[in-house]
Parts: sequence; C-alpha cells; structure tokens
Amino acid sequence: MIVAIAILLSLVEAFSFAPMLSANVFPNYRPKEKHAEPKEELYHSQTLHVDHHEDRDASLLHEASEDPGRMGRTYGNLLAWSLSSLRNRAIVMAIALLVLVLSGVVASGLQFSFFPEQDPHEFQMGFELPPGSTLAATDTLARRAEEVLLADPAVETVISTVGFAGNPERGEYFIQLVGKTPSLETQERLREQLTFVPRLSFTTPSFQDAGTGVTGRELQVGLQTSRPVDEIAPVVDAVLNEMRQVQGLVDIDTNYQTGRPELAFIANPARIGDIGVTNDDIATSVRALINGDRATVLRQNGQDTDVVIRLQPSDRSDVTDLEAISIPTRNGTVPLSSLGEVQLGEGPTTVRRFDRLNQVIVGANLEERNLGEAQADLQQRLEAVGIPDEVRLSYLGSVQQQTSGFESLLLAMALSVLFVYMVLASQFASFIQPIVIMLAMPFSFIGAFLALRLTGIDLDITGMIGLIMLLGLVVKNSILLVDFANRLRGLGMEKHEALRLAGAIRLRPILMTSLSLIVGALPVAMGIHIISTGEGSEFRRGLAVVLIGGLITSTLLTLLVVPTAYSLM
Repeated sequence: MIVAIAILLSLVEAFSFAPMLSANVFPNYRPKEKHAEPKEELYHSQTLHVDHHEDRDASLLHEASEDPGRMGRTYGNLLAWSLSSLRNRAIVMAIALLVLVLSGVVASGLQFSFFPEQDPHEFQMGFELPPGSTLAATDTLARRAEEVLLADPAVETVISTVGFAGNPERGEYFIQLVGKTPSLETQERLREQLTFVPRLSFTTPSFQDAGTGVTGRELQVGLQTSRPVDEIAPVVDAVLNEMRQVQGLVDIDTNYQTGRPELAFIANPARIGDIGVTNDDIATSVRALINGDRATVLRQNGQDTDVVIRLQPSDRSDVTDLEAISIPTRNGTVPLSSLGEVQLGEGPTTVRRFDRLNQVIVGANLEERNLGEAQADLQQRLEAVGIPDEVRLSYLGSVQQQTSGFESLLLAMALSVLFVYMVLASQFASFIQPIVIMLAMPFSFIGAFLALRLTGIDLDITGMIGLIMLLGLVVKNSILLVDFANRLRGLGMEKHEALRLAGAIRLRPILMTSLSLIVGALPVAMGIHIISTGEGSEFRRGLAVVLIGGLITSTLLTLLVVPTAYSLM
C-alpha cells in the first residue's frame, strides 16, 4: 500500500508540479548550441514523413535529432551489430537463454529463511526442573544461575521470573547485553558455564513472543495421533535421537514430560448414584475446601480484600485428610472415602490437542545453521527411521510460517505479472509487445540471486518483497525503448533503424532512472557494516540487495535482449 500510494503521488507531481516548477525556475533557459560533426547531426539517415503542423510529431522529430553523445552512439553501434543479421540476433538470444539457465543454477544454491537473522543484543534464557519440583527448589537453582549471569562481563541487566501458573518448576530470564555485544557468542559461553541447569534453552525476542519453551524453538516437529500420547512415546524418543544427530541443533527438547504427581479420585458409580450426587458436586466441594472459595469482600480504608474460606493446612496435608473431607448430600454429609477411592499417581505435564488429535511437539534451536538446511537433514533422517502410519508428522513454528508466507508472496508475484501484462497490453494495443517488454523481469532475478549469494544473505520475506517490487521497476527500461521505437516507426522509419535510434536516444534516461534507484538503495544495503543505521538494519538489508542486483543485471541485459526480441517477434 505504501509503495502504490507513493507512486500515485509521484505521478501527480510529475504531471503538475514538476513542469510548473521547471517553467518558472528556468524561464529563459536555452541549450548551448553544439557544433557537431556531420555524422552526429545525421545520426539517422532515413527521411521521416511527418506533418510538421502536429506538435507531437514535431516534438518527436526534435528528440530524434538530438545528439545521443559518445556513449549513446557506442550503444547504437552495438545495437546495429546485433540487429544486422539473423545470426547475430540468434547469438544475443542464445546468450540470454544461457543467462537464464545460470540464474536457475545460482538460485539452487540460495539459502531460505523466514525472517532475516537479527541481533538485538538481548535474549531470553529458560530452564525447567523435573515435574513435581517445588517453587523453593526452582528459586534456589534460579538464584545460582543468576549469579553466573551477573558475573559475565557482557551482561548488563538480568530480569528473573521464577515459577509460572501451574508450572512452579520453570524459571526464565531476560538478559540485556552491554553495548553491541554479539548475542550468539554470549549464549555459547553461558551454555558452557550453566551445565548444572536442566533443560536449558535460549531464544531471541521477536514479534511472536513465544518464550523459551518448546513452542518457541526455531525448528519444531509436530507429532499428531488419535492414540493415547503415552503410546507414541517411542516415536517421540526416536525423533529426539535423530535431532541430536543433526549438526547445528541445540536446546533439543519436547513438551511431552511425564512424572507430574497427581491425586486421582475414582468414584464408585453405584454408590454416588444411590445417594444422589454427581461428579460435579464432588469436584465443587473438594475444590472449595482445598483451593478455597471467596465468601465475601472486606472493604477497609478504600481497599477491597477477598475473604477466602478453606480448610486449615493441617486438615489438607496428606491423602488421609483428603479422604476425610465431608461431601454434602441429600441425606447429610458423608466422607469422600465412602464415595470412591483416592489414588496417587503420575501424569503428563501438559496435554496438547490440535485438529481433534493428540499432539506432541519436539523442538530445537539453531546454532550457526540455516533453518532450511537443518530441516532437510532432519527430514532425511526421519524418513530413514520410518514414522508409523497412525502418527502424522508436520513442521511447525518458523518452518510453517516460512512455507505459508512464501506461498502467499508467490501468488502475489504471479498476479503482479498478470496485472502488468494487462496494463501494457491495453496501453500498447498489442498482445505481443508486452511479452517483449516483460523480458526484463526474468533477467532481474539473476542479479538478485547473485547479489544474495555474494553477500551471504538468505532469501527471506523481505527479499521476496524486493523481487515483487522488481517486477514493476525493471519494465520501465523496456517501455522507454519500445515506446520510442514504435513512435519512430509510425513516422515511417525502418524497424531496425528505429530500434537503433531509440536505444541511442533513450540510453541516458534509462541509465539515470536505474542509477537513481540503485544509489538510493545503497545506504540500506550497506547499513549493517558501514553506516550505523540503528537497530533492525539487518531486517531491511535483504530487500535493498535484491533491488540493487536485479536492477543492474536487468538494465545491462535488456539493453540488447529487448531490441533483439522486438526485431524477431
């Protein structure tokens, strides 16, 4: 939306403000007369049949008679050679086809990612004790780990959180580093010093804010089944083992953890039916006595305080006390033990379901490894292991977002090509000439891919947006050439002569517009290493690199390919 609105505003400015300003700033401007050589004055040798009473044709004649300069004449001579024979035109198109093949080779070596790698110089760290650990035990270990963090010279600030709702075994830290200290190096150093911390994990804050849990890892594998989760535990272990064999994966863990202590009440259906109580009645009574129930609110000195009624700690400290809890019935109160049996057992720490199936997630973070490469290696290993048919395997997290994001942008790219063709076909009143003009599009991709390879940047979401922008930017060069050649042919000029003259005259505006876009994108492309552009410069860099590389190659290649294709088609 921003790009489209900006272009519309610039179009209004070009039609109104720019001509008015030029007329008033340069009211008496006259170009200096140049004593050109005869061959420069007669750069085109053909006679044009034109009605001089038509201002538009007179303007065209004036522009066509301009001296294109040394560079324009050189380019015109090169065009004359390429158009002089069918053999030369075939050579040009063969080179163009070879370049397209090379672009496919270059693209095959690209690395893909969802978002660019950024270093905000801060990160999160988390750990988790075995299920059933007390909050006091978690706090003791958290303070010990906090001492290690504060002793590191790269750490400036640490915010600690101990215990979460329903999860007292978990601790988490938010760590801010000093200045521009690299986060990855600090994480590697801390990982070696915190070997005593169980299930340690790191994550970089992002827009997702997923935390340091398994669902916040960069590479996530989801296992879904209609069977009970404990029956696919061997499959989970197999995925964990294969992940440990993949190079570059750290913080490997799963959200399937057993061993959390729990008390289960097994009701006697016949007994509770005889006395007229339901499972909900029993659960409500137990919850009120153990967890407490708000009876009223005490208002004192402008503050409201909840008054919660529940059993004394001594009356709810062990299983025997729970069995003695009185449950109200229609025939009076009865002890809980008379309605069923209380059993001490273990259960999973979390129960996760998706698409009406039980789901287990196995996740890992990346360390100096591309997400796509790591996923490909893991997929190859999992195929060798063999996942049972009743278990559905899928990739979640960044992989899922990358796939859906790229699919959406590829659809947008296809629609962009279609819309550009429709506009050009209506403007040129031709179905063939838009195809010639749009030949610049594929030649922009070779430069974009090559620029990404040379700079070592992954093709991410911002790079894909840059490719879509290129589709609209690069056709301008072809439009300048083809439109001028059509107008010259309309005045009676021969096709190849019109192409040669149009290229020579329009070379300067083509180079001006291309260079202005390239130079405008340079600060963003170089900002991460040369110019201090603040936080987040890595996020914008891929888009600028794609634009620069694509504009360079499309400008250079289309200057020969488009006139040659025009001649042939």
